[in-house]
Amino acid sequence: MPDIWRYADLTVHSALRAAVDQDPDRVLVTFTDDRGYTAGEVWARALRAARGLRENGIQVGDQVGIFVNNRVELLTAWFGAFAAGCVPVPLNTAQRGSVLRHMLTLTRVRILVVEASELPAIAEVLADVPELRAIVVVGADSTEAALPSSLAVFDFADWENQHAAADPVDVDPRGLATLMLTSGSTGPSKAVMWSHSTAVMMAVQANEFLDYTPDDVVFTALPLFHANALFSSFLGGMLAGARLAVAPRFSASRFWQQAAEQHATKSSLLGTMPGLLYRRPPSPADRAHGIRHAFMVPAPLGYYREFEERFNVEITQFYGLTDMNTVVGVPRALLSVARTKPTSCGTASDHWEVKVVDGHDNEVPRGEVGELVLRNRVPFTGQLGYFGMPDRSVTAWRNLWFHTRDQFSQDEDGWLYFADREQDAIRRSGENVSSLEVEAVLRLFPGVIEAAVFAVPAPDAEDDIMAVCQVDGTWAGDYEELLRYCCRELAYFAVPRYFQAVDEFPRTASQKIRKDVLRGRGVTADTWDRGPGGRKSLQERMSRSAAH
Repeated sequence: MPDIWRYADLTVHSALRAAVDQDPDRVLVTFTDDRGYTAGEVWARALRAARGLRENGIQVGDQVGIFVNNRVELLTAWFGAFAAGCVPVPLNTAQRGSVLRHMLTLTRVRILVVEASELPAIAEVLADVPELRAIVVVGADSTEAALPSSLAVFDFADWENQHAAADPVDVDPRGLATLMLTSGSTGPSKAVMWSHSTAVMMAVQANEFLDYTPDDVVFTALPLFHANALFSSFLGGMLAGARLAVAPRFSASRFWQQAAEQHATKSSLLGTMPGLLYRRPPSPADRAHGIRHAFMVPAPLGYYREFEERFNVEITQFYGLTDMNTVVGVPRALLSVARTKPTSCGTASDHWEVKVVDGHDNEVPRGEVGELVLRNRVPFTGQLGYFGMPDRSVTAWRNLWFHTRDQFSQDEDGWLYFADREQDAIRRSGENVSSLEVEAVLRLFPGVIEAAVFAVPAPDAEDDIMAVCQVDGTWAGDYEELLRYCCRELAYFAVPRYFQAVDEFPRTASQKIRKDVLRGRGVTADTWDRGPGGRKSLQERMSRSAAH
């Protein structure tokens, strides 16, 4: 097991500096649509970006938003912000409209590093982000976007290519390092305060569960602004001397080929990814790769062994949450046991205390379902609280235990089994979707009085999203227009597949909507179905609709 105490004084950027000191010419990361970058090159570019931040009024402790897709500039901006003593805020580039506006205002970003292709989405919400002072553009700006004249605009390439580099700021590894935004599955997104020790712990836990070595190539097709790709795959691999290989996005038809081209040995497959791979026609590429060990959440229940055999991959699982860290998993030494417990996400790491409790925080008997609560044994490796939300921090830490609001059971051997979310939660395209945020967007559409959003079964083992809208007499029945509106205001993975208009909702005596009744009805004959698919299919549908 990795010794967390040897990393007690490590910061994220000093971890990169250590990799440079060991071998500056070692390839640290390769982008499948670009090239490989050495540790020394990433470090030098990050220090120049840090100087750009300092010279343009960004102070130690200021928030730096990063709205960039899978490319090297995300990493150099990230490390550069750390080196400047700032607080990087990785942002999901799929977010749009009111949800994106909420994230930017909540985190109080002072400067925003934005990929040029994402400028239109950002431009729509900037008027309501009062703390923002400057935009730094990544990539050729071929997109027209009306930015407020009050904002300074810089070219990130100018920062990275300048000759002068900053000296990295000496910071306390136990202090605030980064803000990680929750997906909002239990309400509007929260900004979780992580220390450098929190980030390093997530990397160490990945090493515990995937056993990275210097000979490994860790392949990810997940977005780098997510904790799994950024901390479990990249930072975890870097601490072990492994190389990260990054695809721009997940492609079921190219995944194994890309992994083979990069000589990948380990990976993470989350959400719908395992199901999409398994449902493809068998191919010689299925086993013509070097990946032998992979995180897989959720586990491919019903075809667990078949998946391992077909793709020649050992599956391991874990449970973690942005609100805290990775706390439960299957160490490689216990993989043989895990195969006898395929529905379990593993056992608690030695670095964490966990309990399954009832509504009064009393531990429930083994085998019974209750809420998972936890706390860190190693100081400062959990969250530091919710940024700007002290009331949420107090509520989450009831009785000195962090309350996950996730339902679990535990067997006699200490293995944990995820049961459900305490609040309504939806999982789609590998993302957690907040029903509350989707409902808030739907309520703003003309003719919609109230909305209820919930999960319905999907063929890919995750969820499809259904939206039931209570409408008034002004509702025109135009579901295509409602869909176009959702595409403008929501991330593609949060756009409902099914829509239904009703005159009244079933309600409780206190006038709360009975979502249990709506789920029981499910998809009915009067439900409008936009059809399956992700970002591409939505764009194609919108294009066809606009043409007519």
